[in-house]
Amino acid sequence: DAAGRLDWALPVEWLQRLAGSEAEHGEQAGPDSSANWLSVELAPVALDEASLESLEVGDIIATDHRCDQPLVARSADGRTFAAFIGAKNGRKAVRLGESLSDE
Repeated sequence: DAAGRLDWALPVEWLQRLAGSEAEHGEQAGPDSSANWLSVELAPVALDEASLESLEVGDIIATDHRCDQPLVARSADGRTFAAFIGAKNGRKAVRLGESLSDE
């Protein structure tokens, strides 16, 4: 099933570092804060014009991204991490791996 809720399984320490700039200034970052986003990306997909124009709700787009190949997680502050899709407690989840950022 390609639809549904995606829960994140992230270490608390990582989230604290991600929100660190607000915490230093006494601000509390909420879920709508632009400083608290994390995106997870698959490898790019190329679709021909006809395929793109015929897409409909519910279509599944097969990618060249292997299931065992890490995804790329990007944080609002520009850091990148290897990420692996999986499940935790019956829910979709993403496990963060090593940093891909030059630190």
